[in-house]
Amino acid sequence: MGGDKAPEETVKGAIQAAREFDPSISYIWVGNQNDIKRIAEAEQFDLAKIEIVHAEDVITMEDDPLTSARGKPNSSMSLALKLLAEGRHFLRVPLCSCERSRVSSARGLRP
Repeated sequence: MGGDKAPEETVKGAIQAAREFDPSISYIWVGNQNDIKRIAEAEQFDLAKIEIVHAEDVITMEDDPLTSARGKPNSSMSLALKLLAEGRHFLRVPLCSCERSRVSSARGLRP
């Protein structure tokens, strides 16, 4: 979970969205659960309606997109793709700025 001011600013943005949208919406956040919980506590945000899928692996800007996606099965990108393949539909906001540039170049990726 790297990038400019990440994960703090990304999690804060997700918290803001959760506060502003319909309270009946349930969320799945994929990322480092310790970071998410720490930031949510600092923002006084209740995670009761948030399902957190813990991601231990980190994809960096130096990583090859396809190799890292396959070689780091516990990254937020890989786990989110697995959830999507399982039919768990959700809107995913990448918690790592490097993922935004890498997702489009990872063709033929299978969970």
